[in-house]
Amino acid sequence: MTKLQVLNAISDNISVKMFRMIAADSETSEGLMDKPGVSRKQYYDRMCKLYAAGLITRRGRQYALTSFGRLIYRAQMDLVKASDHRLKLKAIDMIKAYKNISKDEYNKLVDTIIDDTELKNIIINIT
Repeated sequence: MTKLQVLNAISDNISVKMFRMIAADSETSEGLMDKPGVSRKQYYDRMCKLYAAGLITRRGRQYALTSFGRLIYRAQMDLVKASDHRLKLKAIDMIKAYKNISKDEYNKLVDTIIDDTELKNIIINIT
């Protein structure tokens, strides 16, 4: 399994939808296949990629995320969260670029603009 296989396995809307459904609750193959907008070919193609990438496992008729899959799912949710806050993050970057602000002022700015505690901590700790 390569990094490229992992990214390819979760690179389209159908794969993301199926991956999230499995993450939310173990799903049966019938449950996943019955979702609107997913053909049998699309289902089998996506499931093979998710399985080959080591993201999911099958126990009988149930699919579940592997430990690796749970980590990738978490990273995917962080990506969604960051994307949802993109404009606020851009505003923070613009203020920081045009004003010479101290670390404390920067932390206060982030605290004021970002309402998500986890995202706030990540932003403050990577700068």
